[in-house]
Amino acid sequence: MGRLGIEVQGGVKMSQSAWALQAIHELSKVGSWTGRIHIHKLIFLSDELLDTRSPFDFQLYRFGPYSFDLDEIISDLSTAKLVEKEYRQPGYGPSYRPASAWTSDVSEKIDQTITNSLANMASHIGNSISSDLELIATCCWVNRHNNITDDEQVISRVMAIKPKYSDDIVRKQLQQYKELANTVTT
Repeated sequence: MGRLGIEVQGGVKMSQSAWALQAIHELSKVGSWTGRIHIHKLIFLSDELLDTRSPFDFQLYRFGPYSFDLDEIISDLSTAKLVEKEYRQPGYGPSYRPASAWTSDVSEKIDQTITNSLANMASHIGNSISSDLELIATCCWVNRHNNITDDEQVISRVMAIKPKYSDDIVRKQLQQYKELANTVTT
């Protein structure tokens, strides 16, 4: 077990730290802003659409599906200097980048299937803006966790959860979610 507490059993089990670091790495590779919302949505959407089975529990929260454990891990990684925080624009949260130290602890212990799934999802969502990711992931949540498949019902439920967004914007992001689901799972 390395200093990040990574246990590997049959090459499949990864610690929460390893998951977060790999997600940050994959988002960084595609030039993403790589803020907290991006990291949360990458792992959530990978779990939902690619069945990656991360060690994080998500719940519907202020900016869509959110994991308190993942947020704590991101803070811990920053404190441990395994990720670097950069404030690129005033008024916006930080971007995260993996520090060079992370590779020796994690890269050889990460299951390649999970890495490929995170990379696949990052290539599709990495350059999305946070508000789009919030709605795409919320549409996914409503569709999959509330078992609502009818577009009009999904839109109505998302608008009830997120009243700050217009019908047109929610409709557009529902379409983005459906295209994403068809693209990454085929």
